[in-house]
Amino acid sequence: MGERARIGCRRRVRLLCAVVATAVLGGSLVPRGGQSPIEAARAGCAIVAGPHVAHQAERVESWRRRGALVTLEEPRRFPGEIDRLLRDPDAGRELSERAAAAVRDEDPVDLYLERLSALARSGESVAPGAGARQEISQRLA
Repeated sequence: MGERARIGCRRRVRLLCAVVATAVLGGSLVPRGGQSPIEAARAGCAIVAGPHVAHQAERVESWRRRGALVTLEEPRRFPGEIDRLLRDPDAGRELSERAAAAVRDEDPVDLYLERLSALARSGESVAPGAGARQEISQRLA
């Protein structure tokens, strides 16, 4: 039952992230260890995290250093930061693009799928046959 509840929760998170521009990692607001920013990043959200990120500390710090998310130590600063991101769509877009890049850098499958998608959108053809796999691999490298 617990696994199904988590899966349902993940699905709801993905749906919510698909319609919002900024995601607050709610699990980082309470001392329970944090919450992963990956789903929000994959959905294209700008990400704001609180001080409690123990379970994701290395990832959050890495992403913070590269400008892929904002961390706030004081809860009273959240409304101002959310307001800033909503009023400055370019800042939010930049943050979300860096978060998406961070996910791609960490997950080679995401990077591969993105490149494969770009190849498919380009309309370029790949000759069928034994060399097709090698040709695709070379184009995606």
